[in-house]
Amino acid sequence: MPKTLTEMAQEIVVQQAGTRNMTVEEITHMLKETFAALQEVSRSEAQFLPKAEIPEEVKEIVQTDPLRSIQEHSITCLVCGQTFKQLSAKHLALHNLTPRDYRIRYGIPLRHPLSAKDVSEKRRETAIRLKLGQRMAAKRRQKQRASSGAESAPAENPAAEGEQTTSRASSRGKTRAES
Repeated sequence: MPKTLTEMAQEIVVQQAGTRNMTVEEITHMLKETFAALQEVSRSEAQFLPKAEIPEEVKEIVQTDPLRSIQEHSITCLVCGQTFKQLSAKHLALHNLTPRDYRIRYGIPLRHPLSAKDVSEKRRETAIRLKLGQRMAAKRRQKQRASSGAESAPAENPAAEGEQTTSRASSRGKTRAES
């Protein structure tokens, strides 16, 4: 993630203070001067950066229904118009946004994934196959029992009834009893 101007100014002043003795007033003055200089450079640099042209269809999506940007095989960034499989926090940081800020700005529900529909579906199928929901529920029940003062008995796993417990050796076809 890019550093802020304050962080850059701080690093520069720390390096300067490490090479010679400086009073608190000198450090404060140097920090303010360095920060102002970095702001000026940043402003002048912005003039020369190419302005990203947002395609008309993206502008239309933003104005009508931002959820239309989430397609079956891609999601379109509503800030710059690029398409991705998943809109990552790293990409949104380039626009000085967090995923939460992006969702709020464009009216996307906070729990809605910022990924293509097929990617979301694959994740959902994997979670079901690995029984992640059942495991989380069992852990929650176990924590509730422990916090309510009940005996901390091992959590019941309804999906595992009748199955033998296996160790890492299960990938070789051995159960704990056999190994």
